[in-house]
Amino acid sequence: MNESKTAMPGKSSADTAAWPVRVRLIMLATNALPVIHTAFCVWLAWRVTVIGAVLLLYLLPPLLTRCWMLLRRLPAGTISASDPGFVTWWLNAQAQMIFNRLPMLEELLRLVPGLYSFWMRLWGAKIGRLTFWGPHTRIVDRPLLIVGDDVVIGGGCQIGSHLVVRGDSGMMTLQVAAVQIGDRALVGTYAMIGPGVIIEPDAEVRACAIVPPFNRWRGDKRTKPEST
Repeated sequence: MNESKTAMPGKSSADTAAWPVRVRLIMLATNALPVIHTAFCVWLAWRVTVIGAVLLLYLLPPLLTRCWMLLRRLPAGTISASDPGFVTWWLNAQAQMIFNRLPMLEELLRLVPGLYSFWMRLWGAKIGRLTFWGPHTRIVDRPLLIVGDDVVIGGGCQIGSHLVVRGDSGMMTLQVAAVQIGDRALVGTYAMIGPGVIIEPDAEVRACAIVPPFNRWRGDKRTKPEST
C-alpha cells in the first residue's frame, strides 16, 4: 500500500534564503541601539547635564547617519534581504527608531519655527524655505525626503519612503525611493504618501488621500505611473 507524504508546513527555501545568518545577526544586534542611546541620554541628564543629554538625543543619530551615508550610500530601488544595501538601510532605520517610536520628540522641535526643518536637513533631507509641518506629521525615512519652498503639510500626514513586499519567489524585498513634494504644494490632513511619490508644484493632495508608491499627484488628482 502506497503512502503519500504530505509536506509539513514550515519555512520555504526562499524564506530561508531571504534572511542570511549574517543579516539576522546584524539585525538582532542593532535592534538594541535605540534603547541604548535613550538609556545613556537619561543617565547623562540625571548625573551630568540636561542640555548635553538633549543635544546627544537629537544630534547624535542624524550626524552618525550622515557619516554612515558618506561611507555607504543609502540604496534605492528594489532591495532583497540578502543584498548588502539592506544592511545599510536597516542601520539607517534603527538610527531613526527612537523618533518613530516617540513622535512627541519631533513635536517639541516643531514648536520652534524653522528648527524642525533644520533638523531634517541634518538627516540628509532637502527641505525648502517656509515649510509648514502640521501636528502629528509622521516622516518615516527622513534622509529620503525632498520638499520644495512654501509647502504646507497638514496634520497627521504619514510619509514613508520604503515599502516591504514579498516577491514572486517568496523572498522579502524592500522598495526604497525618495518622496518629492514640489513648491507651494499642499498635502491635506491625514494623507498617506508612499515611496517614490512625486507631488508636483502647486498640487493639492486632498485630506485623507492615499497616494500609492511611485504615483504622481498633479493638480488635485492622482496620476498612475504608466500615464505620466
